[in-house]
Amino acid sequence: MRLLNSSNRDAPSHEQLPSQLDFLTNHIIRSSEECLVPDDGLECGVCLEDLVPVAQSIRPGSRLADPVVYLKPCAHFFHVLCIVRWHNSSRPERNTCPLCRRVLFVADPLTPTQIRLLHGDSRPLGPHRLPGPDEEIAPWEIYSRDMEASYAVSLEIDRVSVSGGDYRWMEVTKLVRDNIMVAGGRLRPEFVPHSDTSVLLAFAISVLWSVVRFPRTVESPAFVSFNLWIDALIEQQEDPDVYVDIHSHGLFDCNFLKVSTVPKMYRISRRAWASKALNLRAQLALARERERESGSLAAVVQAEKTG
Repeated sequence: MRLLNSSNRDAPSHEQLPSQLDFLTNHIIRSSEECLVPDDGLECGVCLEDLVPVAQSIRPGSRLADPVVYLKPCAHFFHVLCIVRWHNSSRPERNTCPLCRRVLFVADPLTPTQIRLLHGDSRPLGPHRLPGPDEEIAPWEIYSRDMEASYAVSLEIDRVSVSGGDYRWMEVTKLVRDNIMVAGGRLRPEFVPHSDTSVLLAFAISVLWSVVRFPRTVESPAFVSFNLWIDALIEQQEDPDVYVDIHSHGLFDCNFLKVSTVPKMYRISRRAWASKALNLRAQLALARERERESGSLAAVVQAEKTG
């Protein structure tokens, strides 16, 4: 029997999903001729190596292959070790099929060790509430920065709606920075010289991601000015690795990892707005390049006319 098409039915509700232990025990099915086998040349969806059915792997001269399994209900094939490692990992999407992203089970809460590994930090976790079924752990600093930016952007939109004038995104960014700096504690000493470049850039990005949620803010001249300011901050960085370090390990000097329990939708929304912001910045850069080319061409034409 060959691979069947994955089910297109709507994913089951949270109450209908099996537990992680139940799924790993009963819903990962060994491939065999009596049930399902992968098509020739099909690759494991995790390691991308060929899937070799048991009947072929035991033939003389063939190497011993990892056992092949498929998932219920989507019927996608994997090496058993690959898919078990996937489901037992700390990745946020560990309870989904790596290929179709169908939600398969209710994931167990991450252990403190898994959370530290997920965020690349060896410090112990700070106090936090255990996440519920639709929640997860996120770095306090990134979450707080985003929430403060969202609040400040909403206030700025209200101000312009009532009083008129231009949006002041650079001032909003500095206000968000100052508020988080008060709440976060002492800045790590190595970041002090970069307070007005890499540190400010981290807050500007959070503000940008909130700004792009509103069409009218994107269509305003202030949005172009804000992006030019962000470009300047990027250019002014003495060491671009500082920004990477800020994102990976946080701004503040603390002997534990500050975390927050947040809705899972926060990560999904954050990814969507980040993607939109990147696309808009690319469009602005392309428009500026075309404007420069047009200006250069006009200058050449004018020179020929007067030459």
